[in-house]
Amino acid sequence: MKAFGTPLKELLMKQHAERSHLIGNRYRLVRKIGEGGMGTVFEAEDRLNAKFVALKCLKSRPDQDYSDTHQRQLLAREFQTLAGLRHPHIISVLDFGYDSQLRPYFTMPLLHGARNILEVAAERMLHGKVRLLIEMLQALNYLHRHGILHLDLKPSNVLVEPNGRVRVLDFGIATELTHAPEIGGTLEYISPEMLNGEPIEPASDLYAVGVIAYQIFAGEHPFAANGIAQLIYRVLTERPDSERLAAPEAVRQVIMRLLAKKPSERYASAYEATLAFCQAIQVAPSETYLLRESVLQSPKFVGREAELRMLDQALAEALHKRGSAWLVGGESGVGKSRLLDELRIRALVKGVIVLHGQYLEGAGGLYSAWRDAIRRLALLAPLDDDEALMLQSFIPDLPRLIGRAVEGTPQAITDQRLASLLVALIERAQQPILLLMDDLQWATDDLSILRHLSKVAPRLPLMIVAAYRNDEAHYLYGRLPEMRLIKLARFSAAESSQLSRSIIGQAETLERFLFEQTEGNAFYLIESLRSLAESLGSLERIRQAEAPRQLFSDRMALIAQRRLMRLSERHQALVKIAAVIGRELNFELLERVGGEANYDDWLIKCVDIALFRIEHDKWYFTHDKLREGVLHLMPLAERRELHRAVAEGIEALYPDQPDYELALSIHWRQAGELARAVRYLIAYASRTLPYGSASAVKLHLEELLQQTEPLPELITDRFHIYMLLGKCEEDIGTNVRARECYQRAHAIAVALQDHVMQATALFSNALVERSMGNFAGSLEQLHSALSLFQAHNQPQQVAQALFAIGHVETLRMNLERAEQYLQQALQVAEQHQDKLNVARAHMGLSDTARRQRDFERAERHAKAALERYAAQGEDRLLATILMRLSLVYMDQRRFEEALPLAERSIQISQRLGDFDSTYAAIGNIGFALAQQERYEESRAYFERAIAYERQYGDWNTMAVRLGALAQVNVRLADWTAVRANLYEWLQLARRLDNLRGLLHGFYGMVYLALHDGNAIQAAEWIGVIEANATPEYLDSEELAGFRAACLAHMDEKQLAESIAYGKTLDLNALADRLLSDSEGIFGPLIAAEQAQPSDSDQAVL
Repeated sequence: MKAFGTPLKELLMKQHAERSHLIGNRYRLVRKIGEGGMGTVFEAEDRLNAKFVALKCLKSRPDQDYSDTHQRQLLAREFQTLAGLRHPHIISVLDFGYDSQLRPYFTMPLLHGARNILEVAAERMLHGKVRLLIEMLQALNYLHRHGILHLDLKPSNVLVEPNGRVRVLDFGIATELTHAPEIGGTLEYISPEMLNGEPIEPASDLYAVGVIAYQIFAGEHPFAANGIAQLIYRVLTERPDSERLAAPEAVRQVIMRLLAKKPSERYASAYEATLAFCQAIQVAPSETYLLRESVLQSPKFVGREAELRMLDQALAEALHKRGSAWLVGGESGVGKSRLLDELRIRALVKGVIVLHGQYLEGAGGLYSAWRDAIRRLALLAPLDDDEALMLQSFIPDLPRLIGRAVEGTPQAITDQRLASLLVALIERAQQPILLLMDDLQWATDDLSILRHLSKVAPRLPLMIVAAYRNDEAHYLYGRLPEMRLIKLARFSAAESSQLSRSIIGQAETLERFLFEQTEGNAFYLIESLRSLAESLGSLERIRQAEAPRQLFSDRMALIAQRRLMRLSERHQALVKIAAVIGRELNFELLERVGGEANYDDWLIKCVDIALFRIEHDKWYFTHDKLREGVLHLMPLAERRELHRAVAEGIEALYPDQPDYELALSIHWRQAGELARAVRYLIAYASRTLPYGSASAVKLHLEELLQQTEPLPELITDRFHIYMLLGKCEEDIGTNVRARECYQRAHAIAVALQDHVMQATALFSNALVERSMGNFAGSLEQLHSALSLFQAHNQPQQVAQALFAIGHVETLRMNLERAEQYLQQALQVAEQHQDKLNVARAHMGLSDTARRQRDFERAERHAKAALERYAAQGEDRLLATILMRLSLVYMDQRRFEEALPLAERSIQISQRLGDFDSTYAAIGNIGFALAQQERYEESRAYFERAIAYERQYGDWNTMAVRLGALAQVNVRLADWTAVRANLYEWLQLARRLDNLRGLLHGFYGMVYLALHDGNAIQAAEWIGVIEANATPEYLDSEELAGFRAACLAHMDEKQLAESIAYGKTLDLNALADRLLSDSEGIFGPLIAAEQAQPSDSDQAVL
């Protein structure tokens, strides 16, 4: 692959040089902000989202080796705790990793214009000073609740933003990694028990609060000293001078208690200290919504030990290139996303790159769920220009991410091609990767990308975990057989109590009540506590209050109603619009529909009441059940009007943008405008079906089909819906249902008396019949379609129908008839300068000539197809033409010419993500290797191709491969494999009703009979071959060898009689007898099947 002529290897080297100055291939250091004992803080640009963050690189110390497993585990445990913290007065840890020298770093939000607490307090009056201390204590109370001691609290670690909010930072990490507290710069805030080497506890942090409080009100340190020794002496022995505090006596008493020498003499908790300060200045303690939400939205992770243990072990395996794929199913609110988030944190501390994908209901943008993951990969691995062009079609900011502009016309993207590129990028990244996909029940594709990644994960450092609602999409597990399933049940009573205690502390009566009311659903439990806190005023009061008799019946509607009531009518109206738009907030569309408003104020108010949350720089409803509750509250007429307004807004803002077709279809359907809904859905389905969206599209088509049934004015639309549904069923592999759809479409076309529509339905149905092995039925419908296309002057469709007839006749080995139709197809296509069908016709004629052993003509047509089509670019048809030409050469044993063509065909097919053509070419290489007597290699290629064809139901090709594989195994003397290959070959050939077209397998049958010592049966099958074989399968040299082998066991007369008898046998009757004779050549295999019945009949056809 190249980029403006630059080989990929050079791109790799260039990227390595450019990114050597980046931290974690992501962060560009801008300037140093500060430096302390534990590390250096930089302002850094996050190249992933073009934002600036604070990045802290931890310093190495003589007693610390970050490459040491123990040290990394210590750091990992600490970060694991810190990463889950969310509080309005704490700086959150955003990301974590190791730089090129294995030094740990972490990132935090960058605080612009923040000053330390002493500087800000100097400008405030009494209440303002105390308010700063209370906010610092609220942060400590939260940390202590989570089992974290700060132990390095000092003014430079307590900042105040320009809006007045206190933010505590640099907590915890320093403590875990040092055996003793840092002396330099922080000794002034270390408690007496820490200096004495006594056990530390939350009261140690409260002492530091007392020192800071003293400095705020006295303007100096309580133990001012000339040196370290004097400072330590004063801290351990002297009592501070309270008279120097410029504060009321009540405030002085609180500060002096915080500075008590013994921890037991200080306050029992940060919450108690908060209450004391409130009482001192005579204000009621308040619990803001943000404080409450910090506790409710990040409770301690409880339960799921077994599930997390499995995932943790799988993550460890992925580090050694033994990846895996997991599917986490459970009802809404049971804790799937929380489990994924816990795994995310564990992965980060192990140096794993975490990619995230989020499916959204009604989000029809091309590969929208994959965009964030691909953007992150683009920072890790180089892209050549062709790859960049392909991705740029749905990732507009890709040039910024890769640091260069790319120009040109991209080739069409497909699921298979994107899946192949993702694998290549993961391999180039050379780092372990965890891919998390959430809300899989809303997938708008057929999950083929996820399936492909799941298949290759075991050979990559890749772990995939996808979560879905199994009560809404129970079928997903069946569609993702490569993924291991974890079912999340609701919490037990003990786990429910554990969760409750992590939020409000121990309250056994309330715990039992909550479990009874919520039945162990984690989301409902937290919502119950939120509801109680709102009614009682704070979370702290819940434990003291009596449990109510009941919480709510219609949970989500009532929760939504309670929250909306806290908003003004104007803000409520905006929330309703947002709910109709979808789970993710689209502010541009919201402003278009909602009109003028103070949206910043609205967002703050909604965050205050836990309606919205931010994740990965995007705003969402806190939970989709909550959005559903808002929708449920609206009368039907109001909901319809809002859907109409949103649809009109999308049409105005994003005219003719394909990404919104599905959303528009849904909105117009909800608005009752079915004609518009159908128009958008047909456009969406037609555009996305080639990319593998069959399963999701099918559901929407079926819903609209049901709604349009009583509307005669939409009968033409119903024809298109049935045609698209038929295509969906074909893609899914349910050909019987596809046939029903095309038949119903044909019935509508007949009622409309539209002959072109009739021909279109007949043509599609004929191709399904061909796939199902019903060649006679397929031909009948193709001829009917051809007549209609000809009568209505549709030259392109005429050429397609003629080619399809020729293809079916080729499969039936009616080669002369096939050539007649293919010649007609060629003539029509050339007359109308239809290059695509010209190439197809030449390719078909090459195939028929090759089967008749006319290799000169076969080569001429294949080269003509190549000449006519090569200029069109590297696409699927070109790969097929190259493969067909390679077959012509292989049949002539011109392997030096054949193999390069086959390899090029594979390269093009893999580049396009066309696995059908890839594995067809792989099978052909297997054939070429067998001709060169490289049997072990040949067997490996055949087995790869057969495995793929078995999985995707390409039964006719699979039967061809099985017959060839049997002969390879003959050469390897693996007679057990020969018998199994031929048994499956004969089953397929019979069920496809194509024994004559697949007659090559009988050569293997002769070998097997000779091996079993049954020369008479071998001779009879020589007669079967001679009587039924087309020129393609008539190998006179091999047949002569068979005769000679038989003569070793019989005379000439017996041989002649046996061969003559074989020529009289009916092929189908012979196959039926062989497949049912438990004493015959396949006896052991038949007996095994009878002992253990299978559903192979249904699986094959």
